Amino acid sequence: MEKLTVDIIIPVYRPDEKYIRLLQGLKKQIYPIHKIIIMNTERKYYEEDRYPQLFNIEVHHIQKSEFDHGGTRNQAVQYSNSDIIFFLTQDAVPPDRHLVENILKPFEDEWLQLFMEDKFQSQVVTLLNVLVATLIIHKKV
Repeated sequence: MEKLTVDIIIPVYRPDEKYIRLLQGLKKQIYPIHKIIIMNTERKYYEEDRYPQLFNIEVHHIQKSEFDHGGTRNQAVQYSNSDIIFFLTQDAVPPDRHLVENILKPFEDEWLQLFMEDKFQSQVVTLLNVLVATLIIHKKV
C-alpha cells in the first residue's frame, strides 16, 4: 500500500500560546504532513509573524459572522486533496513526534487494506477519518 497523504484542518479564533505549541508540534512530526489548513476567524487576531513559519501551511481568513462549526470545516475540506484529513482544535498540542504516525497505524491492518483495495475504499477511508478526527478533537493536551 502506498503511503497515505495527510492534511490537517484547524479552525482558529484568537490563537494563543497553545496554538504556537500545536504548530511547533506538527512541524516535528515523523510522518509527513502534506498541508496544514488553518481556518482563522477574524484576520485582525491572526498575527502571522508570531507563529512558526511552515512551508505547508495555508491560512484562510473568514469573518466571525461566517463561522459555523460544521460549515467552516466543510469549507476547509474543499482546500484538501489528501487521502486522509485530520481535524484538530487550536489547543490540541501533539504529545510527541509520533501523533500522525500512530493515528495512521490502523490503516496498516491487512483486513482494512483489503477493503481499501475494493470498491468500498472511499467509504472505509471516510468512516475511519471521522472516527480518528473525533478522537483528535476530543483529545486535548
